[in-house]
Amino acid sequence: MKKPVFVKPTFYYTVIKDHDDEKSKLFCRNSVLLPQSLGLTFNVHNGTQFLKVFVSENIIGHKLGEFSASRRRYFFKKGKLKPKTRR
Repeated sequence: MKKPVFVKPTFYYTVIKDHDDEKSKLFCRNSVLLPQSLGLTFNVHNGTQFLKVFVSENIIGHKLGEFSASRRRYFFKKGKLKPKTRR
């Protein structure tokens, strides 16, 4: 048995019905993208800033949070290489 699709009611009524690119700032990362949102652009919050997400056919059915990474990648710093000494 599969869970039903979750869409926050304010997301559906305010953003899809009366869509404006400048006002479409979303904090609900757990809402699923519906076919009615095809071709729209949303600003999804990742914790520090808003990232633009354009809705195409490939991403319908996925959640908004999948397209705005909330964590930075960690890279190990490379230290100075010590020259090899002969004994």
